[in-house]
Amino acid sequence: MKMFAIELRKERRTGVIPLLPVPGILGALYAFIIFFLRKDTLLNLPMAPMDVLLTQVYGMTAILNMFGIVAAACMIYGMEFSGNAVKKMYLLPVRISDMYLCKFLFLTVMLLTAVCFQYLALTKIGMANLPPGTFDLDVLLTFAGYSFITSMPVLSSMVFAASRFPNMWVPLGIGVAGFLSGMA
Repeated sequence: MKMFAIELRKERRTGVIPLLPVPGILGALYAFIIFFLRKDTLLNLPMAPMDVLLTQVYGMTAILNMFGIVAAACMIYGMEFSGNAVKKMYLLPVRISDMYLCKFLFLTVMLLTAVCFQYLALTKIGMANLPPGTFDLDVLLTFAGYSFITSMPVLSSMVFAASRFPNMWVPLGIGVAGFLSGMA
């Protein structure tokens, strides 16, 4: 717990705390704008209204989450490598593995915050815009859990890549290359 408090103080100084909720807020705004502009078109698709709600904005929200993860992991570890801070941590009475675990947990909580923003927006849209009786909160929560869990391999691989390279641009390149190869 003490190590997590130390990490939280460090992350506050790097600007990572406001970084990961931004994809969540942008994803929520994207969902509101899409359903405001294309509501009739989307609801007339030959799909169940709940499927339309979940699938039409998932791609963009997943992209925003991935870019947020890549940027946040690079920023967190870029700070640790600047000024040889990692080498100085070996002299302190803390375990480096605990520091890395706290960074991973911190990024996980921040990603969960982003996903919550996005799916709160979808809940609001579903309750307000879907035909009566078609909105299913259990399906939405299951899909939100799916979205979060499928982001975890990206998060863990980015934490690993960022922790290995002192130059912030190398893991950023790895993350973007991995992201683009996944889209191909």
